[in-house]
Amino acid sequence: MKKNLILFLKGIIIGVGKIIPGVSGAMLSISLGVYEKLISSMANIFTETKKNLQFLLIIGSGIIISIMLSSNLIMYCLDNYYLLTMLLFIGMIIGCIPNIVETAKINITRKNVILMLLPFIILLLLNIFSNNAFNVSINFINLILIGILEALTMIIPGVSGSAILMMLGVYETIIDSLSSLDHLDILLPFIIGIIIGVIALSKILNNLFKKHKISCYYVILGFSIATIFILLGNIFVISYSFYELFKGLLFLILGLFISYKLN
Repeated sequence: MKKNLILFLKGIIIGVGKIIPGVSGAMLSISLGVYEKLISSMANIFTETKKNLQFLLIIGSGIIISIMLSSNLIMYCLDNYYLLTMLLFIGMIIGCIPNIVETAKINITRKNVILMLLPFIILLLLNIFSNNAFNVSINFINLILIGILEALTMIIPGVSGSAILMMLGVYETIIDSLSSLDHLDILLPFIIGIIIGVIALSKILNNLFKKHKISCYYVILGFSIATIFILLGNIFVISYSFYELFKGLLFLILGLFISYKLN
């Protein structure tokens, strides 16, 4: 019972992370120690159905409930306590670094350096383009494709689903639909796209983990470090008082503590 409750709470945190622009739900799932299990469960949902479905239902219900109930709260926190909110989640991402380093068995080679540098380039480009919305039209097919892209961000660490939705100019539309559930014409194709994307991409990534686990974790390490630098860069485009920075440091430490306790 306690194990399931902790798993549910992890789902709550991952769901909150999905809402915050720049924060990756997949990255938080790594910091909370459930990433590989999530990928494996989604990829093998039709083979070990009972065990995997139970795991996915518990953590998935936490994610869904969190997104539905906390959307407005998160928007309020970002509007009124931006520094504290962002540093809390950055602390949680930093908290996952030691586990990734331990799994990756750090060995500085040309290949490993390239694997860690690629995420910097990818996330830098996404960060640049996220400030320029393409204003994609809202229709059934586009919403399915947007859902598939969202699934990609759910599975690949460091890529923020919220940032992608902002880049496409549909962030507010999707968030409003999720928080009110009044627009099933938007939600249903979006969710269909997510399901299609998750099933297909999780199988691909699960096979990569089986065959190239160490290489995968070098890429994840690169995404983790790149995410931290980019988020910090976005936060400190304006100056803060010493008191605000002190409070921010406390929330950063709180994020580290949460990541440690839930691992």
